[in-house]
Parts: sequence; structure tokens; C-alpha cells
Amino acid sequence: MIEVDNYLSFVPQGKRWRIRKSFKIFAAGSSLRKRVAYSMAIVRLILVPVIFLAVYYLFVMGRIVDRIVNVDAPAAKLAEQASIEILEARRAVRNNLFATGCMSF
Repeated sequence: MIEVDNYLSFVPQGKRWRIRKSFKIFAAGSSLRKRVAYSMAIVRLILVPVIFLAVYYLFVMGRIVDRIVNVDAPAAKLAEQASIEILEARRAVRNNLFATGCMSF
């Protein structure tokens, strides 16, 4: 049987376990203003690289889009033209076969 007393400690079968605090106060003896300043410094140390990486990846994505527009789009247009020419050649062959009478249904 597990009992919970007022001190947030568990007592299973005669043994006493205490829940440890999972946090510590940063700069415990300092004033609130200093602790806030330390916290803001830590936040800036984390956010500055993240922001720089985000801007860097935006430029990388811009280069990728430029490559798609300048290289891949003309290649796709040429492939489309080749496909159209092949379809026209097939249509011409079929019309020729119908005209000569070699093909019947």
C-alpha cells in the first residue's frame, strides 16, 4: 500500500522516498534583474544561430528554385516538344495507313 503525505513523499511498505526537485535556480544569490538578464542572454545564444541558419536555408532554397527555373524548365519544355512531335508522327503514320487502305477495323 502506498501512502502520500503532505511533503510529497511516497511511503511504500515502510521505505521513504522523496521526490527530488527537477530544477535549480540559476544564479541563486543574484537579483531578479540579473537572473532575467542571464535568461535573456541564454535565449539569445540559442536564437541567433537558429535565425542565421533559417536565413541561410532561405538563400539555399532560392538557389535551388533558380536552378529549377533556369535549367529544368527549359529541359521540360524540350521534352514536351519532343512528345508533341512523336504524337504528330504517329498520327501521320496512322493517317497514311488509312489513306493507303492497309489498315482496317
